[in-house]
Amino acid sequence: MRGRLWRNRRGSTAVQFALMAPVLLTMLFGIVELGRMAWIRSSLQYATEQAGRYAMVKKSATSEQIADYLKAHAPYNPDRIEVMVTTTPDTVTTTAGGATTTKAITYINIVAQTRFETPAAFLDMFDNVLLQGRVRVLQPE
Repeated sequence: MRGRLWRNRRGSTAVQFALMAPVLLTMLFGIVELGRMAWIRSSLQYATEQAGRYAMVKKSATSEQIADYLKAHAPYNPDRIEVMVTTTPDTVTTTAGGATTTKAITYINIVAQTRFETPAAFLDMFDNVLLQGRVRVLQPE
């Protein structure tokens, strides 16, 4: 009787599937979540670039207005996005025809960041990933 049970192959496919299904499903969800993470990061960068264009076109825009504009154009949850708008003074020196001129300019730096959240609890390795969008534009005179 023992030899007969050892040679019996009925149900082996179900056992193999039960062993491999969790691994394959974890890989599938991981791939989907990586794609979603890339989409959110790309969308955040795009929204940051749009806010930079807004800051260049609307000369009198305040930091709060730029941040609100960015959040309004982010396809991700705007309440979870942190926006930092700073200005950096700099100088540009040009030489033309033997004459050197120095001009003061100001850059507007916009950084938007959010933490990635995954709905799949077993993929908690993605929970502490910080996604950022950055842009540096010239402040109009």
